[in-house]
Amino acid sequence: VDKNGSFVYSNTVSVKGNKNIFVQVRSNPFTNKVNLIVQANAKYNAILSITDLSGRKVVTSSARLVQGINNVEISNLSNLPKGIYILEVSGSTENFKFKLLKN
Repeated sequence: VDKNGSFVYSNTVSVKGNKNIFVQVRSNPFTNKVNLIVQANAKYNAILSITDLSGRKVVTSSARLVQGINNVEISNLSNLPKGIYILEVSGSTENFKFKLLKN
């Protein structure tokens, strides 16, 4: 978000860890929900957290991933104020962070 309030949509961002899990954020900027596509090479328990820029966790949830492609949705985010947030997807061996923009 620019100082004058304008913004530009970003491309889909994907990050690959050490071959156990692959994460794509599909809805950025978001309004009410964030959609993720997560490909796991095995069953995987992931913790999903959204943090504001002051470091306060505003949402925490978990996802039980199966081997293969998983569609994960973090919903009910309409009550969050507009701004920039950090999404963290973590598990026993992987940790990913993404910058999110709430419209």
